[in-house]
Amino acid sequence: TMVEALRACQQESAAPEQEPRVIPLYRTPAAAGYAAPVFGEDFDYLQVTDGVPQAAEFAVRIQGDSMVPYIPDGSVVIMKKYTIPPIPKPGTIVQYHDERGVTLKKLVRRKNPETGKMEYTLHPINPNFGDIEPMDGGKISGIYVETLDRWEKA
Repeated sequence: TMVEALRACQQESAAPEQEPRVIPLYRTPAAAGYAAPVFGEDFDYLQVTDGVPQAAEFAVRIQGDSMVPYIPDGSVVIMKKYTIPPIPKPGTIVQYHDERGVTLKKLVRRKNPETGKMEYTLHPINPNFGDIEPMDGGKISGIYVETLDRWEKA
């Protein structure tokens, strides 16, 4: 009926507009590790759609070919923060910081041929790059969630 249609229309217009969800997009992977990053200098805001998992906490623009073809150079990847143990499962793509810088690699466990012990290694997907041995003082700071196909600054 006409009354029901008017009520439905009133209810729709009374529903509050949902604010778009935004997360920081760091201009470099290193900027994601800064204690006090500066908006407009170290990061911008990225508007994300409902299709982006709620676990997404920040985004990083990837520089380099070590994760090609899975994550191409220039891609924007969605990450969640990693702050507490246990160590992520082998096979997880992680953001790793140490005195050499910041990298995004696959975490793997391998037997050290010299000691015979199982050790964690950071493994690039691209076979043209070598593994990176984690260093004392290094830390995993993020867990890869997904690569964005389309994105725009908020």
